[in-house]
Amino acid sequence: MLPLLIIIPLILAIVIYMISFKDGKQVCDNYILITYLYALFYICLTAYITMMIFMHMRTLINYIFTADFNTYAYIALVIVLFVTYVGLYFLTIMLPKKFVILKHVLSLLVIFLGSIILAIIFFTYAPDAIFIALIMTVVLFIVLTLITWKFQKYISSKLGIVFIIVFLILILIELLLLIFFPNSILTSIIIFIVLLALCYLLLVKTKAIIENSKTCKDETHPDYVSEGLGLYLSFKNILLQILQLRSRRR
Repeated sequence: MLPLLIIIPLILAIVIYMISFKDGKQVCDNYILITYLYALFYICLTAYITMMIFMHMRTLINYIFTADFNTYAYIALVIVLFVTYVGLYFLTIMLPKKFVILKHVLSLLVIFLGSIILAIIFFTYAPDAIFIALIMTVVLFIVLTLITWKFQKYISSKLGIVFIIVFLILILIELLLLIFFPNSILTSIIIFIVLLALCYLLLVKTKAIIENSKTCKDETHPDYVSEGLGLYLSFKNILLQILQLRSRRR
């Protein structure tokens, strides 16, 4: 049954190609629809790869978490995975639009590496907590998207430097608290604040997509990979925050 799930991202990939490419180039027709199809493709592909890794590499993941594994080695492993993941993501979105094929290849590497990280993270939570967090994330994602469309004139399409600095500081504090005080009230408060910040980021990202759809021209070529990855990353980060906020760790 599980291998059949690959059909969903494959169908999405075919649909995306059929409606976004003309004469070998991507065009601006149906800009917003295609952007969200890209995000959905990345999310479905991540779900498939994560489940495959989780099902077939449980022994390895279990060893990492339960064996007499050197703490510093484990932290180093997490840092290497995370830095590589972030580096690949920024390399993908910063590449010029003309390298569209390379951007597609790099985006798949980002998804694969992100799926490995998710599989390791999910191992620390009860399965029912993951399912509930996923449902809550979908609902919140849809609600925030509708809010942006309804009140877009009140939402900025750019982030201020102060917000970015404060957000990065909050992320660092959250990581430290999760390592040293994973179940404290302060950790839960910081996680909730970061969740609110991520919700705001999604509002800004959605507003930027709406504006980009109005200014996109076929001659300049749209950057659907970067747009789709941005939505995908927002979805995944909100999911992880909700999972950490209300789930129980093993």
